[in-house]
Amino acid sequence: MNRFYVKIFFVIILLSGFSQIAASQCTGFARNIARPMLEPFRHDGNFNATYIEEGERAELYKTFFRGEEYRLVVTAVEALPDIRVRVFDENQHLLFDNANHEYTKVWDFVAETTSNIMVQVIVHDLEEESVKGGCLAILFGVKD
Repeated sequence: MNRFYVKIFFVIILLSGFSQIAASQCTGFARNIARPMLEPFRHDGNFNATYIEEGERAELYKTFFRGEEYRLVVTAVEALPDIRVRVFDENQHLLFDNANHEYTKVWDFVAETTSNIMVQVIVHDLEEESVKGGCLAILFGVKD
C-alpha cells in the first residue's frame, strides 16, 4: 500500500514540474513576442501569461489612472484561433470588444477616470475533435 502512495506522490511532483515549465515558456512568449508590440509605450513590468485552451476564458483586473494613455496587448500562439478581448469598467459596462475591430491584438486608450477594469479573454472553440492550446499573454504599457 505504501508503494501506491509513493507512486502517487511522484506523479504529483512530476505534473507540478510540467506546469512550472509551461508557465516559464509562456512568460518567455510574453517577453519575446508580446512585449515588443507595446512600443512606443513603456511596459508596466508585469508579464501576465498563461497556458490556455480553446473554449476557455480568463479575466484580469487592473487599475488605470485618469488622464494616462495606455496600450493593451493580448496575443497568443498561432495555433490558437481568434482571441476575443472584452474590457469592462467596474460597473460591468463594456468599454471595448475586439470582435468589433477584426480581433485586433492591440488597443490604445486614455483612461477617463481612475478606476479598476476587467480584461476578459475568450478563446473561441473551433468545435474540432482535438482541442488546441498554447500560451496567451496580456500586457499593458503606459505612454511616457
